[in-house]
Amino acid sequence: MNLYIYPSAAITTNGYGLAVIEDLKKQDRLKDDIVIWYVKNSAQSPYYKNTDIVIKRLKPYGLKRIWNVLRNRVSGELYYEDIKFLRNKNIGNVFCGDVVFYRAIRKLFPDKQITVRFHNCFSRINTRTQILDVKSNLKFRITLKSMFQLEKEIFNDKKVYKLFISNEDRDYYSMITGRTYDSDTWSFTPNEKLMYKNRKAIHFSKKIVWFGGLEKHKQDSVRWFINKVFMDLKKDIPDLEFHLWGKGTTEFNDKKNKIYGHGFYNGEEMPLKGEALYINPDITGGGIKMKLLTYFENGIPFISTPFGYEGYSKELIDNKFCYVVEENEWIKKIKTILI
Repeated sequence: MNLYIYPSAAITTNGYGLAVIEDLKKQDRLKDDIVIWYVKNSAQSPYYKNTDIVIKRLKPYGLKRIWNVLRNRVSGELYYEDIKFLRNKNIGNVFCGDVVFYRAIRKLFPDKQITVRFHNCFSRINTRTQILDVKSNLKFRITLKSMFQLEKEIFNDKKVYKLFISNEDRDYYSMITGRTYDSDTWSFTPNEKLMYKNRKAIHFSKKIVWFGGLEKHKQDSVRWFINKVFMDLKKDIPDLEFHLWGKGTTEFNDKKNKIYGHGFYNGEEMPLKGEALYINPDITGGGIKMKLLTYFENGIPFISTPFGYEGYSKELIDNKFCYVVEENEWIKKIKTILI
């Protein structure tokens, strides 16, 4: 029997879940295989089986998570004790669906060849932020430090086959280690048939949209957009509005400056579709932004930084539905799009 352990429910409501679905499509699980889901809450999914095992993620401020941080470990890292029930199982192949499982899996199987899935490459982000002197919040700096140490261990483990989410991440690994034989890229491409089917005429109003949750590093990118781009744009477009939907967006609510943090979005159609420009102001990069897959396939016009566009084909940049523009050109480009 084989072992598969995944870091999210296989659902379409968040990027992690979408990435897991794409991984599942590449795998042929057998009846006797052991499948573990490491999730906050169980969710309905056609990929679940009655025999699957669910392990609850660590509580946000629980003692286990705090102890991980104090040891310079990733806060949500899995504990060996959570999977030690597998130690007497006759396990064949092991698919470790995220780096947060690596240490527990390696302790369980010290000599086994395993496959580890990278949903990001924080070592590359760490290098980039240091060279470019990018200012990040404390929480993200702690994450970078712990992730760098974890990825260093995995990079140097010659009994790990590494699966990266973009060629850029894999190229970084190969450049650092000099190895190409022990890694591959499992990336994503939009369904072009669906993409062109959903493209309708655009009639831009003076509205900009951020769509998605605001985790640690994403907050820095949104603050950059507000402070360095949006407020400057308002000098020439005084009635410009910025709407944010997703987890953590309410804290950015600033009605005085026409910034509206709406929280979770429950509508069926993408909000303000056909009249708003969506943004992906990623200032650190790394991994691949699943939200762009959603934008492409829903016919949503968007602008991204080059860092935020990593992992996607440059052939998709048409400067109508997809703009990829360097940070210092965002103000100028958005003006030409909306005015």
